[in-house]
Amino acid sequence: MIRGWYLNTGSSYSLFHIANHLYGPSYVTGLSVLSYFGWIADKSTTIQSCVIKRGKEIKTEVGYFNYSSIPRELFHLGIMQFEVEKSTFCIVANPTKALYDHLVNTPLFVVFGQE
Repeated sequence: MIRGWYLNTGSSYSLFHIANHLYGPSYVTGLSVLSYFGWIADKSTTIQSCVIKRGKEIKTEVGYFNYSSIPRELFHLGIMQFEVEKSTFCIVANPTKALYDHLVNTPLFVVFGQE
């Protein structure tokens, strides 16, 4: 339970849908989207999202959610409503925007392998 939200243990749920409602307004992006659409082979264990407000990390029993801040002018560019399960919609970045968000939110020393 977080912020008054409960999950029925007998039902299925989408982590993307949870990410949209947990802290927002937000959209799922980064490695989460790139993995989902098959642009990268690795499976992302953290659900990455972008928000207009201050970034935040939330750890729950169902998953780990990371929210990065993005300028208001860029928030609505390249996002779409996506059906992740039957009748379950969420807001996600298209793969190109997800790649952009990942690069912008990754420190340079990680990109170039410097410590």
